[in-house]
Amino acid sequence: MIDRKRKEKNVHRLDNRCIWMQAGMITYKLCSLDFCCEDCELDRVLRGHNESAGQEESGLIFPAIKALTFEEIVGETGLLNLYDYSLIRLVYNSFPSILYSPEVQYLPSHLWIFRSKKNTIRIGLDDFIGRCLEPIEQIVFPIMKNYLKEKTAICRLFFGDWNICFHSPVSGRITAINRIALQENPNALQKDSHRKGWLVEIQPDRDKLPHSFVEGLENIKQWYNKVFLEIFQGISELIGQPGYNTGATIADGGRMVNHFRQAIGKENYIRLLKKILMHN
Repeated sequence: MIDRKRKEKNVHRLDNRCIWMQAGMITYKLCSLDFCCEDCELDRVLRGHNESAGQEESGLIFPAIKALTFEEIVGETGLLNLYDYSLIRLVYNSFPSILYSPEVQYLPSHLWIFRSKKNTIRIGLDDFIGRCLEPIEQIVFPIMKNYLKEKTAICRLFFGDWNICFHSPVSGRITAINRIALQENPNALQKDSHRKGWLVEIQPDRDKLPHSFVEGLENIKQWYNKVFLEIFQGISELIGQPGYNTGATIADGGRMVNHFRQAIGKENYIRLLKKILMHN
């Protein structure tokens, strides 16, 4: 569980604005509890849940998971012929494989939808965006049983002094939130995003799901190939600029960095990640 009582968690915060203010849920509030949210009555009210309700299982079956290797995604497209070895190795270290499920539908926003027979959809982040994220400090969800309009926020992820918001692809009522599991282990979003790291479940207004989705193995491979191309292009533009550092090479007796965000610097990483989310 995130220990919000440890002050070192807050050293990167710009001020003591309440996380609900930063998430746009309230107009103004300054935290007087050193971000110990578990002691805050407002936090309990806004989250709109009690411990027992939050732990109820939704009854949805988990989708089967498979993996696409880096080579399967980019190997047959000629993409590897366009860039030098050090850049290819850097991207490979970040994404040696991508987990996917043939039973879900992927959206360009890097969300997935898993539909059950009871007219309920489960929504989560795809494995690619999960692997892009740095360690998560805080996750803010909407209020349980609230009605959400399409493109309304379903979660906001906080990473110290910056955050990312993901939006609902449908209009409907929230029937379940994976709140407690993700508070206990927020990094399940990065390591098990299709199963333990799911976000919310919604009963949509209408029977139809969004038209702009990706499904089927070949379509998924083609989609991720385009995403990888954007990663390659984004990183290659930064080579030689301040903050870019792949670390010592194997030939120098060192080892490459393990993730592209370590090589391009924090500001460039945030800019590239938001660009990917905006373009898709």
